[in-house]
Amino acid sequence: MPQVSVIIPVHNTAPYLKRCVDSVINQTMKSIEIILVDNLSDDGSGQICDEYALLDDRIKVLHLDKAGPSIARNAGISIASAPYIGFVDSDDFILPMMYEEMLDALLPNNSEMVYCNLCQEFADGHIEDKNLNSGRIDVRSPKDVIIDVFCEKVSNSCCTKLFKKELFQNQLFPVGAFFEDHDTFYRWANLCHKISWIDKTYYYYYQREGSTCHSIDLNKRFDYFMAEYNRLFFVHQNPLFTKNEQKMLMPLIMKNSCWIFKTFMEEPLHRNYKDKILEMRKAFRKGLALSKEEIGLKYYKRLVKIVYFWPVYYWLRYKRFV
Repeated sequence: MPQVSVIIPVHNTAPYLKRCVDSVINQTMKSIEIILVDNLSDDGSGQICDEYALLDDRIKVLHLDKAGPSIARNAGISIASAPYIGFVDSDDFILPMMYEEMLDALLPNNSEMVYCNLCQEFADGHIEDKNLNSGRIDVRSPKDVIIDVFCEKVSNSCCTKLFKKELFQNQLFPVGAFFEDHDTFYRWANLCHKISWIDKTYYYYYQREGSTCHSIDLNKRFDYFMAEYNRLFFVHQNPLFTKNEQKMLMPLIMKNSCWIFKTFMEEPLHRNYKDKILEMRKAFRKGLALSKEEIGLKYYKRLVKIVYFWPVYYWLRYKRFV
């Protein structure tokens, strides 16, 4: 029985796939299950997955007839047999000791989740790692981790985490939306009693053109907006947070949401997405149910203009981008 199931969604990443899979195969912890989920690749990635399955009996391959990272991750979760689950994107790679040392940080502390640091690798080969990497292991409360995620001190990425499988029983990745980590990680953290952090960089995130985060279109901006805006009511309705914490977090989330909305509207093609603009304005209307003190007077006034004075607001702010 493997201790960890590692799920790797694969979609047209043939130039990077072997390095990724090799980094998981070569983990110092050998009791792992590797689930390669090919979803509609047409560049030979699917064949590479099948070749690896013949070389290592720890590898399972799924070929899906639908594309999408959430679909792929959820499919992997459905067949995972280990009590703990990790994720690696197929253009990234990890260090050999990642899962052994992360499990060692999780188990003695009875944590339901552990996370590590990540660094960025660029196309020219240089690597940027801003972490201290002291090797220290801390046991943190879910609330502190969630606050750090919302303040962008801890990464949303599910790839730097190791999860207890039970966390996925009632909450999977949202299908049909980009930035799925942005709208789910904090919900899984909220289900935990304790979360471990090991201050080491094990995950190497490859910055490449064409990836989801580097090819932002208006559909992705809309999904990003909705994922961010959902956090507002999570904080408002969750007894986990004190009034002072809510007072600090909610204006920050509203600031981010307004900025995402602004970048959406400044795209010249925004006029072709009237339905999505309407959905965002409906979301802002719900935000007006909150008080000025909760979301900040500046952003409350902006929501009033967007919701109730839209034609004038649009003409003054965004007509020049048409």
